[in-house]
Amino acid sequence: MATNSEQQVNATLTDSLLMDVLNPGYLPDISALQVPTGSYQGPYLEILEQPKQRGFRFRYPCEGPSHGGLPGEYSEKGKKSYPSVQLCNYKGPARIVVSLVTCDENPMPHAHSLIGKNASNGVVTVQIGPEQGMTASFPNLGIQHVTKKNVGYVLMDRYLKMQMLHTATLNALTTDPRVFDIGAMVDEATADGDRGEFDKQIADTIAEEEASKVRSLVEKQKNSMNLSVVRLCFQAYLPDDNGCFTKALPPCFSRSVYDSKAPSAANLKICRMDRNSGCVTGSDEVYLLCDKVQKDDIAVVFYEIDENGKRSWEGLGLFAPTDVHRQVAIVFKTPAYWNIAVERPVKVHLELRRKSDDETSDPVEFTYQPQMFDKEQIGSKRRKKIPHFSDYFKDGSGGGDPPTAGGGGGGGFSFSTFMFPGLLSFQQNPSTSQSSYQGGAGTSQEGEANESGQRQDKELSLTELAWNVAAICAAAVRDYAASGDMRYLLAVQRHLTAVQDDNGDTALHLAVINSQQEVIHCLVDVMAGLPESFVNEYNFLRQTPLHLAVITKQPRALDCLIKAGANPRLRDRHGNTAVHIACSYGDATSLKALLHYDVSKMVLNWQNYQGKRCWS
Repeated sequence: MATNSEQQVNATLTDSLLMDVLNPGYLPDISALQVPTGSYQGPYLEILEQPKQRGFRFRYPCEGPSHGGLPGEYSEKGKKSYPSVQLCNYKGPARIVVSLVTCDENPMPHAHSLIGKNASNGVVTVQIGPEQGMTASFPNLGIQHVTKKNVGYVLMDRYLKMQMLHTATLNALTTDPRVFDIGAMVDEATADGDRGEFDKQIADTIAEEEASKVRSLVEKQKNSMNLSVVRLCFQAYLPDDNGCFTKALPPCFSRSVYDSKAPSAANLKICRMDRNSGCVTGSDEVYLLCDKVQKDDIAVVFYEIDENGKRSWEGLGLFAPTDVHRQVAIVFKTPAYWNIAVERPVKVHLELRRKSDDETSDPVEFTYQPQMFDKEQIGSKRRKKIPHFSDYFKDGSGGGDPPTAGGGGGGGFSFSTFMFPGLLSFQQNPSTSQSSYQGGAGTSQEGEANESGQRQDKELSLTELAWNVAAICAAAVRDYAASGDMRYLLAVQRHLTAVQDDNGDTALHLAVINSQQEVIHCLVDVMAGLPESFVNEYNFLRQTPLHLAVITKQPRALDCLIKAGANPRLRDRHGNTAVHIACSYGDATSLKALLHYDVSKMVLNWQNYQGKRCWS
């Protein structure tokens, strides 16, 4: 019967054994029982070539064997290479065991299995010696994917077998020495894919307390295990005095190997973006198409490279997980550049970055444009200098004789067909021919006389029309001089107020741009007789006078224009109505003036071309 002290020792030993059993590898680390002292100069295992991290697919049992083994990191299309290791500071027979472990800080056995040549029960075993240069290469490694629901069962099965083997070792090797033969290390309990019945004989040899601890660990591990990534665990075993490979060297672990079909481990790639430039102030919306990504595990990174090739600035695109559409599209807003006062375009780079492993895509170029302080070109259209009235006289003279009809004599205006092309244009009747003036039998002299008479009549009618126009204009000038009301001048030329300049602006556009309130009222009054479309005329930037009144924050002009028939439902080139513009500028006064009139709820809910409503 065991004493209390023996029971305490056994309990402590059991806890210690459990942690030893859970070390990576499917054989117990026997060397852990002999604590080394001083610096370690003995044999050790090192990796010569790491496995390629991406582009290899994990396969389920139903899919059959893998098509080609796991390639090495230096493998190329015409020159294949594979993961390999070397045993250093040792010459003689040895066995190399390869198993799968997790990518945690403290690696644990993984539920997936290795398949291929020299594979048995999820591990690969090869024997090496001086003939092989103490190196081992693994050209046919395949990774078999276990289903999510069977993770716990597979781990439990493996841990119990490992612990049984370790217990037998501590019992002074009372078990059959062949248990340390790697080929017979684990029995063929799992015959049905990755699921089978427990070996009852194995389970019966494990104390219930130890099995309970294993189950607790398995339950925790199966919920956190990443099935899309594994690492290879290489461990060397040297022969003991009996020729059994029981002396385990410290294991070495490869880099992570990712399942190519898993979104959380796939190669990141930017396929297309709807725009490759934006303002230095940021907040420009960009639509990005990419290969599959995880919405909670992806970031859009902007960065700049300095002269030394180092990153001098970095910013993150702004988006929420809901902005990642079906794993292949991201809608984000650009970050502000570190210097918003740049005067020239600046080229930076943009890349996708996976948060979990810091994997990045190939970068694409993005250009930050300087700020446009006059996006609507209001300032450029405002009059910087008022020209002197004499500038309108082509010949520079302001006096002279009264205007003549023929254009000759005098230093003043000369009336010609070029001054009033619309009023003075005549069209000859196409049915009238020279023969009609000859009467069918007249002489050529008679025809020439008729043509000469027609030219004289035309010149007389042009002269008369010019004098009539001049008389009307002169009367308008006298009325303006007597009353000071410019509408007398504008009324005579009201049809000309709808003529557009090189920017597509009418007189009403320019009056609003230059904040000429009195002129706006006068133009609206004299244009009352014109079609309503002139009040709603677009310029070449697709702006109506009402849009410009909101942009320049002139509620008085806005009120005047709406009373004259300006339509608040018209959209500009961005799809914005006047209400959209007032909201975007935060102009409560203009918004109040707009809402004072009949602006329906439908207009308030309209979206612009970016899908934004006026209140969003």
